[in-house]
Amino acid sequence: MKKENKKINQQDNSSLKSGLFFAFYIVFFLVVVFLLRTGYKENNSKVTATNSGYGYSFKLTRLENKNYYFIYTEELDTNTTIYEGERFANTSKYKKSGSIIQEYIEDSQEIRYKNPNTLTWEKCDNPMIFNKFTNSNNIKRLLTHGTYISKTMYVSNKDTAYNYEISTSTIAKLFDKVEIDIDDKPNTMSIILDETGKIKEIKYDLTSYYQYKNQNTSSYKISLKYSKYGEIKEIELP
Repeated sequence: MKKENKKINQQDNSSLKSGLFFAFYIVFFLVVVFLLRTGYKENNSKVTATNSGYGYSFKLTRLENKNYYFIYTEELDTNTTIYEGERFANTSKYKKSGSIIQEYIEDSQEIRYKNPNTLTWEKCDNPMIFNKFTNSNNIKRLLTHGTYISKTMYVSNKDTAYNYEISTSTIAKLFDKVEIDIDDKPNTMSIILDETGKIKEIKYDLTSYYQYKNQNTSSYKISLKYSKYGEIKEIELP
């Protein structure tokens, strides 16, 4: 009888130890999962706070200083238009590609183009339908109201891209002053810096927004390239 009791006690102790061992690992596993999830959330929130519009890790100062050379490329469906020029303070002078290259001068008061027939400068509408996306204040607003998605680091040229998404309803509210409720594919925006931290290009895919504006649009993309910051001495007006 004593031997049987001893065996039963040993079995009970063995079962108890196994149960405690198993319970310990369950608790340990749950603690590890909790810590990993907490750490991920904290790190992810820090990344978002660092790289989103709320204190992003790059600055728009050079754009805000309004002194640079630019190349803007507009891709509307299968048509590509290039605007190439320079900006000094509130004045821009640029050329628009096409079968006939057109020249424009823009300041805070008006926009003029050079009539190819009379060679005189005449008032006109803004040829850039995307001009609101080139304004540094508007770029900041888009970053602030957009959602930070990722950071891409390029090994070949050491460029860094900060990638964002922004809904069409948000853009419409910011720029068109209208409230819309549509289930749309997000527009994308990438800020590309060179290895010194200067903004060299801003890329937009605004297909969703321009499809909202015009249902016949199948694709709409913009590339804004910048260089020669602070090197423009003046722009002579005609």
